[in-house]
Amino acid sequence: MNSTVGTVVVEYITANLAEVTVCAVTLCIILVLSLILLCGKQSSNKVKVNEVFIYPIKSCRGIKVPRAKITARGLENDRIFAIVKGSSMEHISLRCTPKMATIVPEFSSDGSSLTLTASDVDDLSISLAEPQSTLLQMKVWDDCIDAREVSSDASKWVCDALGVPGLMLLRISDKFTRKLGAEFSSQGHTGLADEAPVMLASTASLRMLNRRLSEPVSMLNFRPNIVVSGCAGFAEDKFKTVTIGGSQKEDVSGVDSGVVLTAAKLTSRCSLPNTHPILGVRDNNLSVTKALREFRTGTHLDLGVDLADSVFFGIQLDNAGCEGADVCIGDAITYSH
Repeated sequence: MNSTVGTVVVEYITANLAEVTVCAVTLCIILVLSLILLCGKQSSNKVKVNEVFIYPIKSCRGIKVPRAKITARGLENDRIFAIVKGSSMEHISLRCTPKMATIVPEFSSDGSSLTLTASDVDDLSISLAEPQSTLLQMKVWDDCIDAREVSSDASKWVCDALGVPGLMLLRISDKFTRKLGAEFSSQGHTGLADEAPVMLASTASLRMLNRRLSEPVSMLNFRPNIVVSGCAGFAEDKFKTVTIGGSQKEDVSGVDSGVVLTAAKLTSRCSLPNTHPILGVRDNNLSVTKALREFRTGTHLDLGVDLADSVFFGIQLDNAGCEGADVCIGDAITYSH
């Protein structure tokens, strides 16, 4: 019986060799393409959004939120205010004024205002909306940005809170468009962030860094917007796209596809992560920078001569085309590399 069945199979294959060959080749192609897709795209229930942060005032304390809406400038209300020197209109930052970390903002219950808290001064409430004061120009690095003073009372408050005279609290104009660098989409822009609309880092990367430090630091030292968990340390270095969630947006085929942000570049780090993000005290030993120099320089990462001496932690994301979507704690993460 077995020999009869075998004979029949052989005769069928011989008679239909062309069709069998086509089927076999097609199956091989499908398997190869599947392997390529699996190698290029990683999705796991373990990789998720762990934390979301918004920093309403540049260089001041951030706010952990359960969800944030993506706007053309980045996360909604992220770095829309800045403190500047009234004499030069240049922004001040945590790098040189570590006490800025002690200014604590909090959103009102209706999301229309901020309450600012700091030591030795009364709380101050300011509107998130653009004020109607005179249009001014402030400087963030090489960029001149249209902005308005929140109020004279608010400017006096930041002077008292920081113990520095002559400061002003400004809000970026809603009509102003600040273009991004060449690494980003030509359609993208940002608010008062140094470079990118959105910064992402992973909890595993922080753990790897902390193994090299005698006193561990928190993710707050690096001021990311999105913190992910469940991937390997510094896996984010290789991300090309980051898809967040899968229930917010449909593609042209009607398939629920999540929101896709493009990784533009690694985030180079200045001395800012050496400032305690709660106490506002600077580590003059630059322990964080020294630890990063042991394994995270441009030389280690093969980023070329121009970036050889820089150190890197986290990645910068381009949010062009993602406006209106939400990023929520617990959202699944899919990434390609």
